[in-house]
Amino acid sequence: MIQQLINPTLNISQRLRIVKTILALSLITSICFTLNWWLPADYYPKMALFDFSFNQIADYVLLSVLSISLIGVLLYRSPRFFVFLSTLCLLFAVFTDTAKGQYWLFFYIGVLLLFCGHNWRIDNPRRYSSVFTAIKILVCLIYVLSAVQFLQTSVNGNVWLQFIAPLEKICTPEQHKYILGIRYAIPFIELFVIVGLFINRIKMAAIIIGVCLHLFSFCLLIAETPYANAAILIWNVSMIFLLYFLFAGKTAEQKIYSISFNLYSTLILLLIVFGGLVKQDLFPENKIDLMQSNTNEQFIYIKQNEKNKLPLYIQYFTTNNADNIYTRLSVTKWCANETKTQPVLNNKQLLNICDALRVYCGAGADIVLSVDEKKSEEIAANNYR
Repeated sequence: MIQQLINPTLNISQRLRIVKTILALSLITSICFTLNWWLPADYYPKMALFDFSFNQIADYVLLSVLSISLIGVLLYRSPRFFVFLSTLCLLFAVFTDTAKGQYWLFFYIGVLLLFCGHNWRIDNPRRYSSVFTAIKILVCLIYVLSAVQFLQTSVNGNVWLQFIAPLEKICTPEQHKYILGIRYAIPFIELFVIVGLFINRIKMAAIIIGVCLHLFSFCLLIAETPYANAAILIWNVSMIFLLYFLFAGKTAEQKIYSISFNLYSTLILLLIVFGGLVKQDLFPENKIDLMQSNTNEQFIYIKQNEKNKLPLYIQYFTTNNADNIYTRLSVTKWCANETKTQPVLNNKQLLNICDALRVYCGAGADIVLSVDEKKSEEIAANNYR
């Protein structure tokens, strides 16, 4: 029994159906916990990729269709139509509100796009082994991107210190100092997981290490802030199950078709890689929430006399600046409270927030953008005149 649990014997078709179930449950649960994010917000503006407007009733219709299609993906054995419909709804949601363009949602969309090329027939392994291989590569791309991002930012002591801050309450100073030094090894641990997942002799070790990375991230992210993003926590849990059911044990057809590909799967993977390269120019600058966190708090500074023109709800997220000239509005807390998410907006999106505030403050409002890193005295400011 234990041996079967450690090394399950499943064919590719069974594994794909399990992945389909995990994906549908993860998306349904994520939507339930971030429901405000999918419905029209009271004050927080949407930032569409293209300039077009539609009635707010469309958000309710979109959510209803998406929910029904995800339930269809979960319940039907051959849910090709529902997979396509879910993918279409999610892409439309991202293009009409670029704040939704975060890695966890793009990962789900990527898997759904790959499933769009799967006909759910089991008569010929060649029909579905390419989809299975592509999904495994997509999971590995997450670890590659996470390692690259970690090398770029989180190796910096201040950034890693922010992530492991909750451990200060339970660790001794010596233990905390040791954990602080682990940051240099994390990118190489993630690269070991990627390689190990495809080598039978060390595959189980790679799976266990990958699971530990997600568990560690889950525990620290849930303790990090009262506005912890439930969707990111759910994504970490779903990745644990995906690691197990995609890679653990033996797969009947895996040896014969381990590098099986078709043109559709190849194009989708190339599209995902290209999307990762241009993502930050169009969507939030969030990093993958794996052994790192998005702790930047973004502010908009407004003059005191103009703050009074804002709705009382928005004023709740303001604090007086030391010079008593500007009032500081926390865009991060405003977004987290109203949409239950915490995107790190790029400059273009922040300027859209400023435009929305000018509706209340007037066209000549004096506004300054600022990004503060917790536990860091450095502030990157950008004037908006």
